[in-house]
Amino acid sequence: MRSTAQKLFSALSSPQRLGIIHLILESDRPIHVKGISRELRMDYAVTHRHVERLKECGILSVHEVGRSRVPYVADRAKLQALLAAADDLCMSSTT
Repeated sequence: MRSTAQKLFSALSSPQRLGIIHLILESDRPIHVKGISRELRMDYAVTHRHVERLKECGILSVHEVGRSRVPYVADRAKLQALLAAADDLCMSSTT
């Protein structure tokens, strides 16, 4: 059985999933899965699977709006702190 940390870091190890996270964080408005797939030039089904993976580990939550699924960051402050800490760790290891 994998630990929570293993699930989290595994989910964050994908460049596509990180792209989804950054797009959602940087967007001024809610963006649905179809818009994410279009913006990142990814197949809708692949985008949907990535969103589900991020949802499983608690990074994203999803609003159902009619037939659209609108993912959002579950805890923006914690995720931004985690990403900033990762940047700090990577920068300190190169100096």
